[in-house]
Amino acid sequence: MTFSALTISSIPFTKSFIIIAVLYALYQFFTCGIFPLNDAAVLHSTHEFGKIRQWGSVGFATAAFISSILAQYLSNNIIFYITAFACFTALIFLKQIDIKSIHEETINLVLLKDLFKNKNYILFLIMAFFIGGTINANNTYFGLLYKNLGGTTSGIGFAFLLFALSEAPFLKNSDFIIKKFGVNKLLIFSGISFMLRWGIYSFIPSTKIILILFFLQGISIGTFLAGAAQYIKLHTKQSQTATAITIYFSLSLGIGSMLCIFLSGIIIDKINIFAAYKFYFLWSTIGFLVLIYLYYSLKKQNHR
Repeated sequence: MTFSALTISSIPFTKSFIIIAVLYALYQFFTCGIFPLNDAAVLHSTHEFGKIRQWGSVGFATAAFISSILAQYLSNNIIFYITAFACFTALIFLKQIDIKSIHEETINLVLLKDLFKNKNYILFLIMAFFIGGTINANNTYFGLLYKNLGGTTSGIGFAFLLFALSEAPFLKNSDFIIKKFGVNKLLIFSGISFMLRWGIYSFIPSTKIILILFFLQGISIGTFLAGAAQYIKLHTKQSQTATAITIYFSLSLGIGSMLCIFLSGIIIDKINIFAAYKFYFLWSTIGFLVLIYLYYSLKKQNHR
């Protein structure tokens, strides 16, 4: 987190695209391991996953709203300094957390081979690659969509405030929902929500409709994050959990996001922002179809 703060806070001091790209790449490199480690730590603890994970949504909502207001009245550069401040603050609290009890995994070829022989895990990764890829793509281009509809910078922050806060109740109650309906049905519900959300955004008439439908973020992303973590816990060995989560994050919110963002940029340049959201709809539909296949595959396995 120290290096994350240093790299992100250095961006305002240069106007070179190449240097900015390198600094941002380094920032992503240093931060990408935080999320899977957080999730693995919670899954190995006695705490309910959703009740811990919800605070990430609350923090994101607060930071997005404050940053947008300050950016509109001061400068966009303030966003980088707020991010650096958040990294240093998190580091201070991290030192107070006892993580000695968390199971340490030694990554070796035998463990990886065993993990990749797990058909249920591989199908899950394919699904996550498509559905998860649209999450960061939306985070990247949503501002463009909102401004294209006549919105303001502070309006974007307010939208993200509503979006992220809507995740909290779904994450908080995810353990109860999973116990009642099962993790597979929760993921299917999440997949339907993603398709519905991107479909509506691709034909959206105004910013008011986006704000009215803010809860779609909580329904889609909130249930997806909770369901994905619990699915991995259920379908991998305890000695593989941290590695399995890291690979999942790398493939879905990493490689999947990069490809989705890259293709979206081309679509926006060639057509428009609404076409990009039609692409997200189709992209998430592929993931949903894999999810349906996985659901019935697991049903057959359980009936044997």
